[in-house]
Amino acid sequence: MSRWLRAVVGRASLLWIVWTVVGLIAAPAGAAGQSLACTPGDREVLRLGFTGNATFSASELARRIVTTPSSFGRRNFGIVGTRRCLDPDEFRQDVLRLQAFYHDRGFYDARVDTVVTTLIAKPPVVAVTFAIHEGLPTILDTLRITGLERVHDSAAVLANLQLALGRPFGVVPFTADVDSITSRLRNAGYPEASVIPSYSVHPAARSAEVSLAVVPGPAARFGAIHVHSTSYTGDTLHPAVPDNVVRRLLGFATGQPYSDHAITDAQRNLYTTGMYRNVEVTRDSVTADSLVPVEVVAFEDQMHEINSELGWATLDCFRTGLQYTDHNFDSKARNLSLTGRLTKIGYGAPLESGGTRNLCPLLRKDSLGSSRLNYSLTASLQQPIIAGRANPAYSLYTERRSEYQAYVRTTFVGGEASLLRPLAHRSSVRAAYNVEYGYTLAQPAVLCAVFSRCDQESMDQVQRKLPLGIASVAFQQSGTDNLIDPHAGTIFRTEVRGSAPVIGSDPSLSFLKGTVDGAWYHQLTSSVVFAMRLRGGAVTGGSTANGTRLPPPSERLYAGGPTSVRGFQQNELGASVYLVDSADVAFPPDTATGGVLQVKQSVTRAERTIPTGGNSLFVGNVEFRVRDVFFPDLIEYALFTDVGDVWTRKSGQTFTGSAKLYWTPGVGIRYFSIVGPIQLNAGYNPYGGQPGPVYLSTRPGSFAPLYCVSPGNTLGVHLESVPGSATKQLVQDAGPCPASFVSSHSNGLLHRLTFTLSIGSDF
Repeated sequence: MSRWLRAVVGRASLLWIVWTVVGLIAAPAGAAGQSLACTPGDREVLRLGFTGNATFSASELARRIVTTPSSFGRRNFGIVGTRRCLDPDEFRQDVLRLQAFYHDRGFYDARVDTVVTTLIAKPPVVAVTFAIHEGLPTILDTLRITGLERVHDSAAVLANLQLALGRPFGVVPFTADVDSITSRLRNAGYPEASVIPSYSVHPAARSAEVSLAVVPGPAARFGAIHVHSTSYTGDTLHPAVPDNVVRRLLGFATGQPYSDHAITDAQRNLYTTGMYRNVEVTRDSVTADSLVPVEVVAFEDQMHEINSELGWATLDCFRTGLQYTDHNFDSKARNLSLTGRLTKIGYGAPLESGGTRNLCPLLRKDSLGSSRLNYSLTASLQQPIIAGRANPAYSLYTERRSEYQAYVRTTFVGGEASLLRPLAHRSSVRAAYNVEYGYTLAQPAVLCAVFSRCDQESMDQVQRKLPLGIASVAFQQSGTDNLIDPHAGTIFRTEVRGSAPVIGSDPSLSFLKGTVDGAWYHQLTSSVVFAMRLRGGAVTGGSTANGTRLPPPSERLYAGGPTSVRGFQQNELGASVYLVDSADVAFPPDTATGGVLQVKQSVTRAERTIPTGGNSLFVGNVEFRVRDVFFPDLIEYALFTDVGDVWTRKSGQTFTGSAKLYWTPGVGIRYFSIVGPIQLNAGYNPYGGQPGPVYLSTRPGSFAPLYCVSPGNTLGVHLESVPGSATKQLVQDAGPCPASFVSSHSNGLLHRLTFTLSIGSDF
């Protein structure tokens, strides 16, 4: 980065951090219903409190009323933030709202008084207190539920109801339980189920009696399914999708037990195929023989689709893609997709140029993976996803893909067969088998330092063209309230994948890899969300080097970057190896008589730093997400702390054997654009460079030879004749290269900050 650009970035970073702090100060602290505008003479609400509320928390009561205090910044600093005032009409209604809230939950004697205390006379500033006198609750002492004698598994129908003997009785739990019983019966095969509720309250005794007369109606099954489809051109006689295919997509069939959920799922199944503009799935009345006829009315959309993509990304440079999709291949609702994709455009050969390369500065570190275009051509065929069924998919592809500063994988031909089965509670399990023929190129310094492959011949052995077969199974469960910007809920993912000769792999590529990833989101206030993520992984198998079983380069674990530990750039967490040029190396006076190569003592920074990855991984993220006061729907700030490490676990060591946790706090800003959240992070990295071996490559861009030049290196070098040639080559003795070099960095704040940019959720 040039000096002037650093200065600009430094000033912009300072302004951005100041703006972030201002936004945090100005963020509202409460979760109240609305902002109350102030006019001259109105009383500003500086504090809002509740007394006497033993049963319900203050935050829960505050959500039920309109009166709201000014924002945190306004209350504590008086300069920035939102000013909110007391509306007399809404204030009186708030008393009634709180009384109704208590009344509906069994506190029939509850009273609410108010106290308004003047804190500042001019301009008027007040503190508002709602004094709650809850009284004693009305207790449910009699509960009669009848009519379930002939219902199969009636215990499931009554499980976890809110009404219970000895608990407070209120209209809200009473109504909720009536709805729960009705819904459960209609999803258990009783489409006409209903509940006749009644209750009586005895104020003097503070007791209540409840009677629920359940009328389940007949147990029914799905009857005839009538399909009425209209093609995209308006043809009702010859729709593109045959009626029998539509019936198969519904997810239920004639004769199966009836369920309201099945009707809802069927409509969603048809929509998700991408073949319909409008779908209605409705049921008719139960017939005399306890069958429920179903009507399907569907209006088809266009069956063929072409989508294109053109964009730019920090690690892709310019990229483009084209996809053709036939949603109704072979008239059986099978989805056929033909996809082509190019990345590294403008940086990788043969489409590079000096001007476009300057637009992708991060790729200068990635001479291996970004020196040529990355590409993929894929043909895939899959069935529509139907809940409760195993949905197959098949693909055939050829590609070149790379992992930043790590490896590049070229697949001449590959294929995959998979089964995806959606499960309950927004979860799914996927099993797959992938086989391909190709090769993987890793950074030469990584092959030398990690795999002990330091000469051209041994590197070529590792990077041969070999068959690779991988079997995998993955489970995912998403229980969040929003897929793009979650405020509450959890996400859990885990995957196990492995390779062995019995499933088509070369023995040198055998491995077993497992990863697990979980996230939890909790809304603290209307504008603040707490998010936490834990991720771990381990790999065993592969080739043996230095007493350690190492996985193939393409299966090693990496961390660092915008979705990982944000104090490090992409993949740069963990051990590294270093490269220097010949000007940084002290050569022996006469290489003909031998000697050693060592980096000069004056050299404190390497030309290039290459991450090695590892076979063990741990990452943790803690984040507070705060919506902007003025643009809450567009801008969000983040205060985060990331922790993690990637390390190589040696044979016999425990999982945490040689781990060292790295903590990097930071701040971020997220803009919710039409293409997804765009996030800029600044992570503070207090650590210096990690010790590692340093190498000299005499031929830039070539794989070998590599010479160890670490401080304290004792590996001798001497000249040897090249077979079949009159020239001589410098040869270094075999042996481990000491991990004794540290590439230092400036201690200035700007140099300690790591800036990352991403599109999409960070986790």
